[in-house]
Amino acid sequence: MNADDHYLVKLMNTRLSPGLIAHRLGITVPELEQRWKRIQEEVKANFENGYYGLCEQMTTMAHQYQLLGESLKIFGMAIGNVMTDDEIRGLLSDVPETTMSNLKSRAIVLRPFVQVDPEVSIKKTVQGN
Repeated sequence: MNADDHYLVKLMNTRLSPGLIAHRLGITVPELEQRWKRIQEEVKANFENGYYGLCEQMTTMAHQYQLLGESLKIFGMAIGNVMTDDEIRGLLSDVPETTMSNLKSRAIVLRPFVQVDPEVSIKKTVQGN
């Protein structure tokens, strides 16, 4: 549908008379009725062939990717918030249990990052390893 068709749909939903709508669009009433019929047939076909369902699914996926992007941004900010040496020294104690407790409660302790090959990772997942 083009912009004129969208405007026609809006006008038809106002319950104005076909004569007044045709006058506003600068067309005759039979042309209005023909365009209206074409729009209705197009909408029906798009429902039946799944086009509108596909558009709705793509919209949902785009929204999910937007939310994923926001989540990744928050995650990136969290792991990028590195403690200074003085902050780390403040967690250390002469008692190993206290140091362990401080590290677990006040820091995120991760193993060193090892790059992952997506192809190998997918194969392992598929094979169940």
